[in-house]
Amino acid sequence: MFNAPGFVHAAIDPHLADKRDSLMIDLLFNITVIVLPSAVLQFNLPAFLQPWATATGCLHLFIVYFFFIQRFILCLHYSEHKRLFKPSSPLTWFHSYTSFVLCPFFGIPSGVYRLHHVVMHHLEDNMFPEDLSSTMPYQRDKFTHFLHYWAKFFFAVHFELPYYAFRKQRYEMFATAIVCHCFWTGSTYFLHQINSTATFYTAMLPFVLTSFALMFGNWSQHIFVDPLKQGTPKSDYVLTYNCINHIENLYTFNDGYHIIHHINSRLHWSDMPQRFLDDIMNHASEDSINFVGLHFMQVGLYTMSGQLEKLAKHYVQLSDKPKSQAEIVTMFKERLVPCDMANVARDRAIDKAANKKAS
Repeated sequence: MFNAPGFVHAAIDPHLADKRDSLMIDLLFNITVIVLPSAVLQFNLPAFLQPWATATGCLHLFIVYFFFIQRFILCLHYSEHKRLFKPSSPLTWFHSYTSFVLCPFFGIPSGVYRLHHVVMHHLEDNMFPEDLSSTMPYQRDKFTHFLHYWAKFFFAVHFELPYYAFRKQRYEMFATAIVCHCFWTGSTYFLHQINSTATFYTAMLPFVLTSFALMFGNWSQHIFVDPLKQGTPKSDYVLTYNCINHIENLYTFNDGYHIIHHINSRLHWSDMPQRFLDDIMNHASEDSINFVGLHFMQVGLYTMSGQLEKLAKHYVQLSDKPKSQAEIVTMFKERLVPCDMANVARDRAIDKAANKKAS
């Protein structure tokens, strides 16, 4: 909403690994001076505002969700993939400020985002059952299936995620997840005893809202999955899609280029549009899906409401043999059905054996 003061940039910018991330410092400064004081205020309302505690709580939520939630999550997202500060910088500790201090104010438990997204989701690449957020087993245009998907995250992630880290022998992350979840749960309970209304609006309701938004976002991003190619070495082209030429990319650090992001999750967000153009022949040959003038949430809403014909009008034709609208809709429907996990596991085992033999 406004730039951080010059002295802040003078102190921090020389330590950034990439100077293009300086605008993230502006965002974090905005959050620090607006969201944090607003949350503190909910617990320390002056006498004349106490009868309006519910209204001030709603105002706090409006500030968080209208101005900051989307951009904060994507700032967190890319700063976890590609650290903000140089390894030699004395400010490397500042990275923890976003993932441990700010996350709970946006409904995300401290210290677990990296494990869930960077380690689990990207390494497992939407493959069920290793990826706990996999969309593969679901009929992805059914709202009841999405509700199951969200409920699974809402209730089970607190146990499944640490267990995932333990199974993968990431014992430090396992311990961090346990400690952070216990601290998050305990502090929420403690604050609820002090001021139940303030805790509801600053911690409890944000978890409900943000968990829904995160899961619907991931569901939408991985709503179209090619059941024949999923699990193959080039499945990144068919486990998600790109959204180009949409204003949301300006606010989400080019999150619309999601195929590009899955191919190389450490590619800087500002380089993604050019990488898409450089890689466009592979997108065409692999029959990837690309939309113009839409973003993920719109794609998810159109799909869940059965408006595939309307969605098809935004489909980008990359092949020398353009598809008809009927063919595009048929392809959409084929990529919405639950994947045959037995075939996926078999194909993946064959690929691994071939790679091992080649090496």
